[in-house]
Amino acid sequence: GCHMGSTTVTSTTNYCGGICGYNTNIVSECTVAYSNISATQYVGGINGYNTGTISNGATTFGAITASGSSSVYAGGIAGRNSGGTVSYCYSTVSVTQTGSSSSSYIGGLVGSNSTGSKIEYSYSQGDVTAKGNYCGGLTGYNGAQITNTYAYGAVKSVGYYVGGLIGQQYSGTITNSYYL
Repeated sequence: GCHMGSTTVTSTTNYCGGICGYNTNIVSECTVAYSNISATQYVGGINGYNTGTISNGATTFGAITASGSSSVYAGGIAGRNSGGTVSYCYSTVSVTQTGSSSSSYIGGLVGSNSTGSKIEYSYSQGDVTAKGNYCGGLTGYNGAQITNTYAYGAVKSVGYYVGGLIGQQYSGTITNSYYL
């Protein structure tokens, strides 16, 4: 595993994460603590964009910030999970959208969980704040599978599709998951 702490990771463009910007393989047993991570698009505590597997990961005591003006994806573990798996992960960081995009996908754990993706045995306990649409305590948007998860924390947005657990449940399944 890998551990990163007390640092700042900033990108003025896309694909920014505490461990890697874009994951197509396996990231396992990694922890990012006391860190601030920010980018314009695709930003996450472990990685910005995931098409692989993130397992046994954690982000604690920090902040994730997305500042872009179009199609923003931000989450405590991954900004976008597209065909990937997030398993046995948790996040206690705050996730905030500061940019002006109304097309935003902001979640406490994952910003967007797209078709073919999976989130399982994971939770989020951080506050989530968005200026646009698709904002949720666990994920802002779900089009895939979510199993055995929960979210706890304040969820705030001025946009549409805002939920304690999921901002918009577009398709897919949610099983044994809840918002406290």
